[in-house]
Amino acid sequence: MTPGEKEPPRVVVKPKAAALIYNGEPQKLVRPGVAKGGTILYARGLKDSDVPDDSDDVWSEEIPTEVSAGDYVVFWKVEGDKDHSSMFGDISLHKAHTSITVEQPSAAVKQKSLKTKKWSFNIKASASSGADLKYMVTTYKNKASRKYLKFDTKKGEVTVKKGTPKGNYGISVILTAGTTDNYYSEFKYQPITVTVRA
Repeated sequence: MTPGEKEPPRVVVKPKAAALIYNGEPQKLVRPGVAKGGTILYARGLKDSDVPDDSDDVWSEEIPTEVSAGDYVVFWKVEGDKDHSSMFGDISLHKAHTSITVEQPSAAVKQKSLKTKKWSFNIKASASSGADLKYMVTTYKNKASRKYLKFDTKKGEVTVKKGTPKGNYGISVILTAGTTDNYYSEFKYQPITVTVRA
């Protein structure tokens, strides 16, 4: 160090992005840090925004909060005391991708139940974001599956036709959940199997 130059502060615990799940309430965007030789201050920014100037009044010891998910940047700086210089850092936070869950990707039915009527079941799919799902049939396991299975792309429901013989059947679909205010869109490839038993 040159004469008159201040020693940099020491960051004991670096501020980190908080693991947040949307709950409709304000939540702190980062986990606080700890420094020796200065005080950690925070300032919220948006994606690709510049670091606020030292003179800006946006800096605070209070950690920024948000209700809605999004792409944010939290800037932090250690404001050095009389014996230490200042230092800066930043943390990027991104909106999460929704997850898609399928509770019933398979089912079995007895052949005698299909002698006089068809049989249906719902695959019970849902998105963590609450977004509506869209379905698209991609492939059938075999010709028999195409002949005896029907998939409702509005309801997520599989129908096994009346008179379907004993055997194993399958169909594959793609489920898509659209973007919401708090989640990015996502899709899921899902095989569905049906067993017709004696």
